[in-house]
Amino acid sequence: MNISEFQEYFETNPVKVKLDLWLKSRQKSLFIKGFLGSAPAFYLHNVGYEQKKSAVFILHDEEEAGYFYNDLQQHDTGGRVFFFPSSYKKSIRSGAVKDPANQVLRTETLNECNSSEWWTVVTYPQALAEKVVNKKRLSGETLHLSVGERVGLQFVIDTLTEYGFEQTEFVYEPGQFSVRGSLIDVFSFSNDLPYRIDFWADDIDSIRSFDIENQLSVDSLNSVSIISNTVNEAEGEMVPVTEFFNPDTIFCIFDIRFMLDTISGIFTNNPDSEAFADAEAFESAISEHRCIEIGGRNYLKTKNTLE
Repeated sequence: MNISEFQEYFETNPVKVKLDLWLKSRQKSLFIKGFLGSAPAFYLHNVGYEQKKSAVFILHDEEEAGYFYNDLQQHDTGGRVFFFPSSYKKSIRSGAVKDPANQVLRTETLNECNSSEWWTVVTYPQALAEKVVNKKRLSGETLHLSVGERVGLQFVIDTLTEYGFEQTEFVYEPGQFSVRGSLIDVFSFSNDLPYRIDFWADDIDSIRSFDIENQLSVDSLNSVSIISNTVNEAEGEMVPVTEFFNPDTIFCIFDIRFMLDTISGIFTNNPDSEAFADAEAFESAISEHRCIEIGGRNYLKTKNTLE
């Protein structure tokens, strides 16, 4: 029996039925206890997908979030599940070394939250503690390109330069672009693979993602969004990531008290930095959104319990 067959069989499970009824109701909060192993992902994968609502899953740490993300990926999620990590390689503090790969994942997630009606995000407190660029700046430094669009190669080059991209002979990391005849390769901060854009005169003839190791095409694309590194730069107005969550977003949190304490601790240990948010924004978000608590502590003291 594969996962799809098991999911179909599972539809009549009493706990699954009760969870679906809560999702369709207008009740504000739900407390679930007794989940072990991959059960949370299996029960909750449809929180956003079947209801077409945005969902944010907040685990205890990066490792736990990574396992949960992989569990969700085993289901038919329509490619709408995104991992939102911390941008730091090790310790999360002002001035610490950042991880380019994680910066790409963060930007990809914010772009999806900003442009799509619903999505699923998996994250953890250390990642949420970091502020992000506001929506206006993100939209203002995003270049949208589509096949068949008349835009001009020089316009793209000038725009990328303005966004702070570096022109190199070959692209190998985000923030770079190269030009060869009618081809322009660009490594956006919103995708884990670079794009190869082919022009015919001033028209975009094709867009493909490609592998930097062998230079071979991976996917043909109709349109792309090229984003600079502004999402990860502590310049200008930075805001808590909660400002990217739409009003009907459902929070699924494995320990609210632990999340708030962790975020508060990071903010306290970086008093001179504007790059980190305090716990107040997240307490406010929890009070304004529907919330599912998973685990051993019922922080919201809800009477709606599922065991």
